[in-house]
Amino acid sequence: MVVNLEGKSIDDLVKIPLVLGDERLIISPNKRNEVYVYEGKLVHYTLESSRLKVTPWSVGDIFNHLAIFQSQNHYFLNNLEEQELLKYFAVTIWDKFPKKFRDVTLYHEFVELTFPRGKPEQSFHDVAVERTEEYIQKYFSPEEIRQYYLVMERLSSLIKKRQAIVEK
Repeated sequence: MVVNLEGKSIDDLVKIPLVLGDERLIISPNKRNEVYVYEGKLVHYTLESSRLKVTPWSVGDIFNHLAIFQSQNHYFLNNLEEQELLKYFAVTIWDKFPKKFRDVTLYHEFVELTFPRGKPEQSFHDVAVERTEEYIQKYFSPEEIRQYYLVMERLSSLIKKRQAIVEK
């Protein structure tokens, strides 16, 4: 889903700041006229109700299956009735992924979005995986960590089974 101001001005866009602090990110899907602001980047977060995406080209990290991340450019009128470009990123998370762990997936996408600097041989994704692990260790209780990895293990197994079917 994309930002939709329903005929209102771009000046009516609701911007919700997100900052890491002493607690996990508190998130919920954005309304049509809302975006999160994370380290200066605008992100519109929604859920998708569909089957888990498994295709031959979506192999690799499980985050490739849990979220879709796209750059968006849309023109809206401002209060002066002039067209103004809104650049933002749309992040769509699979709605069957447990609600209590969606912040991890969104955080992972935020890290990739802000182009973290790591060792020269590391990709942005590799750095995001490391930072996501740090996020989990910092904000989750030992029981939540266990539950999270159990869910991820089950999803990885399901994805591998479905990939084998798709590749046949």
